[in-house]
Amino acid sequence: NGAAGNVKIIDNGVRVSVEQPGGNAWDVQFSYVGLTFEQGVTYKISFDYTGTPAQTMNFHMMQNYDPYVTYATDALEYKEESQTYEGTITMTEQTDKNSRNTFDCGASECGMPYSVLIENLVLLKVEEVTETTENTQ
Repeated sequence: NGAAGNVKIIDNGVRVSVEQPGGNAWDVQFSYVGLTFEQGVTYKISFDYTGTPAQTMNFHMMQNYDPYVTYATDALEYKEESQTYEGTITMTEQTDKNSRNTFDCGASECGMPYSVLIENLVLLKVEEVTETTENTQ
């Protein structure tokens, strides 16, 4: 795919340095794998992110297996200044015990090389949606 770069684990985060972006957004990516997303549960995700130079790339909450169904996606506007992302997702699909959070870093049209930094990622279960039935007589 022509992509080249490296991933470095740092204190409470990950730095991706890209030398060649490849032709697809997923040609350079990193993921937090082994996650379980339960049907009917709302999750809150937050993290800090920076990127040099400024550009837009996506992150996903998705299956970690073929066909890689995406449960949620959002575009991140990377800048040199640190930013905080906060969002929620309610899992409407069946429970998936083999999910991941993935950050796409490929197919960039910005100057080369470039880097992305993700820190302080937190994924919390916020609430579980339950069905209630009223019994009226």
